[in-house]
Amino acid sequence: FLWDVDTRDWEGLPAEDIENLVLTRVFPGAVILFHMHAAHTEEALPKIAKRLRDAGYKLSYPVTKEGALDHEKLGPGSSRPPEEL
Repeated sequence: FLWDVDTRDWEGLPAEDIENLVLTRVFPGAVILFHMHAAHTEEALPKIAKRLRDAGYKLSYPVTKEGALDHEKLGPGSSRPPEEL
């Protein structure tokens, strides 16, 4: 599955840097790549989700490696739907 915005969270960036990177590169329809086990993704994700919603974006569910919607893994270690992040 290809993405449009790499959060670079895998580099160990601080949550604020991840947030700023996403918010300066996102566009309608963009696919944003996050890594579940990156050090600061879980901290950055709720802030990013809120700011994107505040800007009028609608968030969709993540996908599995096979390209299907993954309703069990919605966020790092979470089972919450995107609207609750």
